[in-house]
Amino acid sequence: MVDEFVDEEERDKSLEIHDGKLCMTDNKYRVPSCVDKRTTVYEIPGSHKIYHLALENDDYYENYGIFANGLLVETASKRSMDTTSMSSTKLGSSKLEE
Repeated sequence: MVDEFVDEEERDKSLEIHDGKLCMTDNKYRVPSCVDKRTTVYEIPGSHKIYHLALENDDYYENYGIFANGLLVETASKRSMDTTSMSSTKLGSSKLEE
C-alpha cells in the first residue's frame, strides 16, 4: 500500500488488475504484489503455505493495513474470508514446480 504510485505504469497496472478501480485501504492505494517492484517471487520449488488474515472488528467489510515482510499490505475483510477461497475450510498450498 502506498500514499502515491511510483509512476504511471504502477498506477495503470493496478487499475488493470482491479478491473479499472483504484482500491484503497486506510487512505492508501493498494498495489498488487505482481506490480510492486519491491516484491520478489519466491522461487524455491515445493509446496508452500500462504496465509491470509482478517483482524477482528465490528465491520464485516473492513480491512486494514499491516506490515508484513517489510511492506505495508492489506488484510482481508471478514467477508472475503467467508466468501472466497481464503476460507479456512478451503485453504490449500501453493506449489512451485521444479
